[in-house]
Amino acid sequence: MRIFFSLMLILACLACSLAGPENGPYSPPSNRNIPAKQRLEFVDLFLRGRWADASIVFRKSVDNFIQQDEFCAAAKNYFFLYNLFKYLSIDRMALLKKAQSLAKLDTRCHPLVDSTDDLLTEKDRKYKEVLTNYNFSLMITLLEKESDPLFKSVYARKAALMANEKGRFSEAEKFLNLAYETDKKHIWTLFLIEDLKLNYKIANDPLEKDRLQKKVNMLTKYVDDNSDVFF
Repeated sequence: MRIFFSLMLILACLACSLAGPENGPYSPPSNRNIPAKQRLEFVDLFLRGRWADASIVFRKSVDNFIQQDEFCAAAKNYFFLYNLFKYLSIDRMALLKKAQSLAKLDTRCHPLVDSTDDLLTEKDRKYKEVLTNYNFSLMITLLEKESDPLFKSVYARKAALMANEKGRFSEAEKFLNLAYETDKKHIWTLFLIEDLKLNYKIANDPLEKDRLQKKVNMLTKYVDDNSDVFF
């Protein structure tokens, strides 16, 4: 009898071990959220000018999303990359078309087919509205409170350019300094180059222009800007 109960106890323990956690023996892997983290990583590497490294992480993120049947998320990777190029005044329509083709495979996906404006977040729309109305005082308030450094950098630079065109030079300087400090903090070399180029455009002193141009030339040497690695 004692042997029988011992055997039953062993079988019960074995059953418990096979059952595993509450989700069963085949619980979701702990690395399921890695593709989203990889997306953030490739954006950071891209802005640091490390495009070869960024392309590797980008492809891993896309592949992992697709393997999870998350075609909309994979499409957004391409859309983000398309936008990153646009921030640098580089048009890569092939990336947008790839985003659209992947989006069509996911019925839950927000349409990427007709217009890129459809993917603008509420925050994007708010910033664009403020810029359109040339409300620079509100813009500086919003940007100083902005927690996302990418939004802060991109829209501060846009605001600096618009303020300068409107002759609002002191405000343009504030926006440019905000973008510059953000990019410097995150070592976003490509955006730092854009900041310096805009500063060069605004500067009047020939010596200052020469200094800024030399800095741009030096920073450019640290950029691996072969965009072919993404195609």
